[in-house]
Amino acid sequence: MPTPLSINGVTFNYPVKGNEQWGVEATNWAIAVTTVINTALTPGDIPQPSTGVFILNNNVTPANVSGLLIDPVLFRGATIEYSIYRVKGSTELTETGTMEVSFKTTSNTWGLSREGSAGTDGDDIGVQLTILPSGQVQYTSSNITTPGTYTSLLQYRVRILKNG
Repeated sequence: MPTPLSINGVTFNYPVKGNEQWGVEATNWAIAVTTVINTALTPGDIPQPSTGVFILNNNVTPANVSGLLIDPVLFRGATIEYSIYRVKGSTELTETGTMEVSFKTTSNTWGLSREGSAGTDGDDIGVQLTILPSGQVQYTSSNITTPGTYTSLLQYRVRILKNG
């Protein structure tokens, strides 16, 4: 007699020892479990943006990085891994790095430490990243004046550290 196992409201008749013709049910159950595990987020976790990227505009004073908000009520800190790419004409700037942020409850501020490695030319990427007391990450970008079309991408992944 198979054991009924439910994943997200779908029941699979998972085989037990001695069951025959178990391959389809066991495979479907394994796929469902894998999907749930790969998409599981705890309350307040920040998934990658649905497009996987955020566009950084050229020559911007502080602006929000949409989707990158770390709730200080729920979280004490986070590690943000990022990659920035900016190009306009013959000017191409890249940086990959890590930002560590930690919330200071008494002063209602975030501490921020950023370590990045610029492309092989070592140029300054021209992007500052900051975080407001609300946990909203913002960016400021320099003006790339080289003639040509401007393109940019910010990709990030966030690992949250819960209060407690």
